[in-house]
Amino acid sequence: MTDHIKDQMKLRKVSSLEITECIRLGTIRRQPEVNIEKGSLECRMERYVSGRELTTLVALCDEDPDLVLVTVFEIS
Repeated sequence: MTDHIKDQMKLRKVSSLEITECIRLGTIRRQPEVNIEKGSLECRMERYVSGRELTTLVALCDEDPDLVLVTVFEIS
């Protein structure tokens, strides 16, 4: 988790369990985008969780098998 997502979780009152559900059970509804600066592929995982539609931006990199959680926000 980046510091940014931790800040956004506090600001938007999103728990780590909600983030986990969004990542594990969410869907990718938009085309993933390449972040050339960071050399990663960014995917928006979307899921209706706890009465709201959450989106978690996740970065993937071929050299690192771990996910990087970038940010979280609500879709209205």
